[in-house]
Amino acid sequence: MHHFPGLEKTLGNDKNHKTTFGKIIDYDANSRNLLDEGDAIIVEKQVLGPPYYCPFRGCNKISNRERKHIYKHIKERHDQGFSFSRKGGYVFKNRHGQTVDFTENSKDLVADGDKIVHVRNLKNKKVLYYCPYQGCDYSPRFSTSVYRHIREKHYPAFPKFTVPGKKVFKTTTNQIIDFTENTRNLLKSGDPLLVENIIASAKRYYCPYRACSFVSRCKRSMVIKHIRMRHFPELQHMYMGGRVTMKTTSGKIIDFAESSKSLLSDGEVILVHVKQEGRFYCPYQDCTCTTISSKSHMYPHIRKRHFPELPSLASLLNPLILKRYSDKSLILD
Repeated sequence: MHHFPGLEKTLGNDKNHKTTFGKIIDYDANSRNLLDEGDAIIVEKQVLGPPYYCPFRGCNKISNRERKHIYKHIKERHDQGFSFSRKGGYVFKNRHGQTVDFTENSKDLVADGDKIVHVRNLKNKKVLYYCPYQGCDYSPRFSTSVYRHIREKHYPAFPKFTVPGKKVFKTTTNQIIDFTENTRNLLKSGDPLLVENIIASAKRYYCPYRACSFVSRCKRSMVIKHIRMRHFPELQHMYMGGRVTMKTTSGKIIDFAESSKSLLSDGEVILVHVKQEGRFYCPYQDCTCTTISSKSHMYPHIRKRHFPELPSLASLLNPLILKRYSDKSLILD
């Protein structure tokens, strides 16, 4: 089998990096010191997934990446008016009603000059919300659509929601409306639809510095950003998903809940503790570089310090390189 150096992990296979002796590099603690300075990293060619074909007669365009690249090709080369929805529930058909799914079975289904019809797939339509007003059969897939419909067609005073938190909808007789099929025809035209906000259910994150009243109602990362800007600029950027614990200098955990308020004095530092099993290590001898985010964050370090030939994602997706090394046994250069 031929080997060509290179190619970072990009397509979901966690075991694609190897030494020249075939030893797998997982970038965990067991991978440390596997390589001598100057050694190459061998990366096996990834399976790109099912190809997509242009359905126009006589066109040989194929995409091994995503279907949207075929859409773009059709719009540029065959039909400038071609349109598609990013939402599900739609199918493509030719003028004879045949389904165009952009697989190999769809090749040559559309004559040059014809158009591809983009229609709603009513057979697979999943209705989740129903209008509660009598005589109205409006049934969209999203709650925001039924809210807008009620405001425009039945009850103009129905509010726009800007306050986060759970909401309960009721009739004037306190009957709950959940917009399922069971609550259809509960309201007469013009009847008000009452809304109650349960703000207490919305989780909040608090700044741990004394005398600071900053609160985030959406994400903990907003508090982290605030701390860097106002209190502790040296707080390092890192992945916050369970591998990291923040503490005060006295060892108290900062979880940004209400119990963390006023834990820190102004100017006091935040200590960051990383779980050991969450680290990824450089596989080269005597190199102490680690990362806590993902393997891919280690690749720029390797490219800069140890193995400059390790290609970037752009080189993987270059169609000329893919064509050059199309054999399954080859490693991308």
